[in-house]
Amino acid sequence: MATFYVGTGNNDGSKQAGGSWDYTSNEFYNGILFGDAHTSVIRFSSVTIPQGSTINSATLKGYTSSANISGTVRMKIYGIDEDNTATLTSDPTGRTKTTAAADWDISINPGTASHTSPSIVSVLQEIVNRGGWLSGNSLGFIIVDDGSDSNKEQGWYSYEGDSNKDFELIVTWTAPASTTTSTSTSTSTSSSSTSSSSTTSFWVPSSDHMVALVTKEKKHIFSDVLNDFYLDSQYPLLKVHSYGTFTTSILGTKTITHSLGYIPYVLVFSQYADDNGAGGISLSTEFYQHDWLQEGATITFFGYTKIYANTINIVVGNSNSDRPGAINGFYYIFKEAV
Repeated sequence: MATFYVGTGNNDGSKQAGGSWDYTSNEFYNGILFGDAHTSVIRFSSVTIPQGSTINSATLKGYTSSANISGTVRMKIYGIDEDNTATLTSDPTGRTKTTAAADWDISINPGTASHTSPSIVSVLQEIVNRGGWLSGNSLGFIIVDDGSDSNKEQGWYSYEGDSNKDFELIVTWTAPASTTTSTSTSTSTSSSSTSSSSTTSFWVPSSDHMVALVTKEKKHIFSDVLNDFYLDSQYPLLKVHSYGTFTTSILGTKTITHSLGYIPYVLVFSQYADDNGAGGISLSTEFYQHDWLQEGATITFFGYTKIYANTINIVVGNSNSDRPGAINGFYYIFKEAV
């Protein structure tokens, strides 16, 4: 599973009917206020899904900045049907939308921290199936009103409002074979002999690749089902691009630049170093993987890593109290070996 983030300013915004587009405010909206409906748009940069991949699951997740006390906001999600969606500097509603769309109805409540959409697999599939789509391109979604309750609106955090609560695109996919060839095969069993014609796709290595394939019993070497293999080395190896140490407060974000231009594989480890005499925090001498959660009687401490095309953000925070202190850690950023 991969999570892509809005990740920068001007990648999210909204417009109320009769108004103008706003890409710089701390929040944006869906729903209806004073009879006028909101339309919103979000854009994700450097989406590393190969062209023609099979999208297995896909959802959007947004974080609540404000909402009316109760009611239902009804929305419809479209993709922007482009090979590489440009930055949002003008009205995007004139851009071609995907044929596929997904209904998203939410019961709004200020106490609901976030909302996750229903499946948008068909919407995303339509974009990555485009002949001009390339891994690392940008894509966008337009969310229009679909009959919300009167004077009910959902406010979302924009990247400017809280860079740790920007919209997320959460996806799993199966990449296509690097090169596909169609072939007709015949199969037989020991108990009876049958001949059948079928078409399958399989990966053909280029001359500068050495590939090891170890199939399971009675599985064909030309299978395009990864589960048919014990070992398949067609995927690229990784090597360390950069590494280092960091210190950040228990309320803070440490940004590290890697400038690879795509979302890499990252490992981050951390330890509590100092609670500034606050008490109640277990200081540690060992390092643990940085995605962690520690719950106390009244305070929850958390740490996680957000990975972007050119930076990573190491985030540390807590709820219900501005508890001071410090976190030490180290990180590794990997890149594909050439």
